[in-house]
Amino acid sequence: MINLITGRGRLSRLAYLFSVLGLGIALVIAHRLVLDLTSFTEAGRVLNPLWQGDLQVYGKAVDVAVHNSDQHVVRYSALAATLVAALLVFVSLSFRRLQDMGRPGYYACIALVPFVGAQALFAVLIFLPGDPHENRYGARPNARRAGDVERELIQSQPRHA
Repeated sequence: MINLITGRGRLSRLAYLFSVLGLGIALVIAHRLVLDLTSFTEAGRVLNPLWQGDLQVYGKAVDVAVHNSDQHVVRYSALAATLVAALLVFVSLSFRRLQDMGRPGYYACIALVPFVGAQALFAVLIFLPGDPHENRYGARPNARRAGDVERELIQSQPRHA
């Protein structure tokens, strides 16, 4: 299990990818629950522009859906808090992935650049490999320990009768 909050240690590309994808799925579910859309048809109408890539229409549809429901200030506040929490978790995961590459974790602040920062950081961290050996941030993720390797060597040797 990956600790989503800590900034210590290293995180492999695959673990980073699955963690960020899981975070995205959790955001979609939270977004749906926070808006509390009344019907599946209305939810489809709101999310349809998102799938088509028209973010302006999507933003307007979300505004209309929230304003048509009561307590829109509470819903917007909950949605904003959810997005801020998700951004902090994303920055923490990126921090650890940067450490796997031997880079200082504070480079993860690139994610705070509006509109392109998080996407650019995600792309770079997915495509560039980590350090193959131990670096100043710790051992390589998923690396076998010396004791495990020694045990495997002993077990693989033929036994004399």
